[in-house]
Amino acid sequence: LWVVNVFAQLPGGHVYVEMPRLAAAPAAEVTVLDLGSGAAAHLRAGGRDWMIDCGHASRYPRVVLPYLRARGVNVLDGLVITHGDAQHIGAALNLVSDFAPRRIVDSPVKDRSPTRRALHADLAGKRLPKSTLQRGDIAGLGESATLRVLYPPAGLLRSWADDKALVARLECAGVRVLFMSDSGFATEHWLLENE
Repeated sequence: LWVVNVFAQLPGGHVYVEMPRLAAAPAAEVTVLDLGSGAAAHLRAGGRDWMIDCGHASRYPRVVLPYLRARGVNVLDGLVITHGDAQHIGAALNLVSDFAPRRIVDSPVKDRSPTRRALHADLAGKRLPKSTLQRGDIAGLGESATLRVLYPPAGLLRSWADDKALVARLECAGVRVLFMSDSGFATEHWLLENE
């Protein structure tokens, strides 16, 4: 046991695995985590793992981290940041440190969020790239799943943070799931008129 414990402490000395399934895996899975006023959703499609937001930092060690470990996630394929609200991305620094997402996607719309600024500074300090997606852009999540950004459009000017939130539609195997984040009335009205 002592030797096993020593090797487990080495970087890469252990990995988390999920309980084996008895049935075939579905084309895509969406798990929305209950974080109270915050938000985090885990998307699994084609053997790839993505997160849309990651919740508040206080909820991360009790909900998000144990969930991802139980699902056997060791590295994330991507993290989608919908907007700068600390209830949605407050745990992003922890998530990036623990799961090293291969791709980080953000909205091009600027806001005054200190949480988002801290995340961007950390990513720049670690030289981790991030990309921005706006209306019409598509992110491939797996072999058969795509995430199409419906909002924000290019050149958007809004004053409320909730009206700057990225809205995306997951499409897989003929099924669509809409992720609205904290979208306010102006966003909902815009989507009804334009989508």
